[in-house]
Amino acid sequence: MKAACALLCVVICLPGCIYIGARSSIGQTFSPAAVAQIEPGVTTRSQMLALFGPPHEFLEPEVSAALIDDSLRLDAALDVARRSEQAWTWQSSKIEATGTFLLLYGGVWIETDTQLLVVFFDDQGIVQHVAVTQREETP
Repeated sequence: MKAACALLCVVICLPGCIYIGARSSIGQTFSPAAVAQIEPGVTTRSQMLALFGPPHEFLEPEVSAALIDDSLRLDAALDVARRSEQAWTWQSSKIEATGTFLLLYGGVWIETDTQLLVVFFDDQGIVQHVAVTQREETP
């Protein structure tokens, strides 16, 4: 009789237990070693394409200024954007989410890893300035 009651409790409570996991990534990650190969005043657009593949965005000078984020303001970055002929951006994002939902407990955990590489070129197609950020967030 006790075994039947225990089995009944398990059968009733089991549907209330769920584990969910998901992963997603956008773009390809780039290594610090690859970024270190970029030499302002030397590296060309074609070399950038060989190192990182096609960029996610091609930005003209008037749009380049919009890359300056108030929370990540860099010295002279706006001045560089105004003097640049063109800017290219590469971005990579990885997101991993897991969730556990039990009868009396539930929780969700999300981890993100985002990389952004912005390269400013002069009118000759030579790298003028490089900006790279990496942000990892774990609750």
